[in-house]
Amino acid sequence: MSNPNLEFRIFDRYGAEVFRGSPSNRYIWDGRMGGRPVPTATYWYFITWTEYGTSTSVKYTSWLLVKNKE
Repeated sequence: MSNPNLEFRIFDRYGAEVFRGSPSNRYIWDGRMGGRPVPTATYWYFITWTEYGTSTSVKYTSWLLVKNKE
């Protein structure tokens, strides 16, 4: 069962979106944008959803460090 209100997005430090999760990509990011590895840097993400059977919204946001060897 999937939550239709699930949203997962990743942004670079300038606020440009580099990834948007969806059922088709199974909400999995491989560290690439446009088929190429993103530069080594920090990225911001947020994950939000509404709990089943309630109107309670849950939101997590933080940063992650991506290190690419290329």
